[in-house]
Amino acid sequence: MKKILSLICIFSISLLLGSITKPISVKAAGEPNLHQLILTNNNCYIAGQYITPSGIMVHSTGANNPNLRRYLAPNDGLIGVNTGGNHWNQPTPDGQEKCVHAFIGKLADGTVATYQTLPWNMRGWHAGGAANNTHIGFEICEDDLTDANYFNAVYQEAIELCAYLCELYNFNPLADGVIIGHFEGYQLGIASNHADPGHWFSRYGKTMDDFRQDVYDEMNDTTTLYCVQVGAFSIRANAEALLEEIEAAGFDGYIKTYGALYCVQVGAFSIRANAEALLEEVEAAGFDAFIKIE
Repeated sequence: MKKILSLICIFSISLLLGSITKPISVKAAGEPNLHQLILTNNNCYIAGQYITPSGIMVHSTGANNPNLRRYLAPNDGLIGVNTGGNHWNQPTPDGQEKCVHAFIGKLADGTVATYQTLPWNMRGWHAGGAANNTHIGFEICEDDLTDANYFNAVYQEAIELCAYLCELYNFNPLADGVIIGHFEGYQLGIASNHADPGHWFSRYGKTMDDFRQDVYDEMNDTTTLYCVQVGAFSIRANAEALLEEIEAAGFDGYIKTYGALYCVQVGAFSIRANAEALLEEVEAAGFDAFIKIE
């Protein structure tokens, strides 16, 4: 199972291009391969309406194209170039008013990643009903629904993303109405009539109940380490500069990579009290830091 960690990369309001000099501590289970490309040209983003999320709605795209570049633009060097002009970073993609908070699919190199495309607390246009006012929505990019390896990869990535969001917003993944598929939203009367992602999950013996349990299990992984995080950067050179400062102050530091972030950390303990003692030393040396759970 993946390690439980505490990511600091929510970026719910700001668009992160450089460094985070004063990281905000956000405890979160799950380890999504999380990147960000906010769809600022989409009418949904332009509308600028915000919500207090109370759940997550899982969608799948219903189209045979697993590539993130089909839906995202511009190319950030990882997703590749959309040559068809049919991405969602435009006012009305495919002539429709629609937008989700994230996509899961393939990067240009074929690996699977998650891209956040709206601030998590922005009102998305994904449900076709009242769930837009309550739920974070994300799309899993479908292929031709015959590749078990791809399904397993995106299914696990979706688990990681949901565990991350559940910890962030203190959601119970097993509670009624918290994590739902689009088709379940329709059954509850809060979404339009779609079959996703149940039509895909069922091909591989999975149900939304299985998915919710898998998210719960991910959140309750008992393999826990406590480390002290001093900074997180999207540019490695910035992380290396801080690492030099930390080591010059007498601490044994290191850099760990989470998605697109380079995190500068000190220590790793199975007992939280030991990490808290080190945190006091790091802060006394003049560094902003927090305890990160892995």
